[in-house]
Amino acid sequence: MKTFDTYSLQLLEFGKRFLEKGRAETSEDARVAYLISSLLISCSSLEAFINGIIEEIKDWDKFSLHERALLLEKSVCFDDGEFIMTNRLQMSRLKDKIELLLRKFKCKSNYRKESWWSLLNNSIDIKNSLSHPKEIRELKYEQVRNAIESIMDAIDFIFKTIYRKHFPSKKKGFNSVYSF
Repeated sequence: MKTFDTYSLQLLEFGKRFLEKGRAETSEDARVAYLISSLLISCSSLEAFINGIIEEIKDWDKFSLHERALLLEKSVCFDDGEFIMTNRLQMSRLKDKIELLLRKFKCKSNYRKESWWSLLNNSIDIKNSLSHPKEIRELKYEQVRNAIESIMDAIDFIFKTIYRKHFPSKKKGFNSVYSF
């Protein structure tokens, strides 16, 4: 049976493979399709890794009710004299979840000045413009490569902060384990 961590890693590997295929493609339409797929799947991988971490630690006493609600994307309401978390969906930004995790686990680094953080923010903006298009979006190989690099760097940084160990797959770089 596949674990959620394995699934999260598989998404990242798919993203890397689509990047490889996009780089090798001679047809412009196919190249763009592979690059868009690569970016979207790679960003999904980051969100999957973050949600996997949250699932492991959601019940720790470290989190207040409102923090837990943000991480779990649930709303909080005041009922019968107390705040309670409901099952109603309350969307949270991925960047907010990452920043809360880093703060709660006492990240000592000023990660906002790290290159991966600005590249990650840019990558999320590109992903959002593809997921919720309002205009034509040109996408270049370098943008997607930077996105994947920032995602791997972000996962590695978060792993070091929370688990005190590196993200093992970061050493593999951009070479996908897949050959489809």
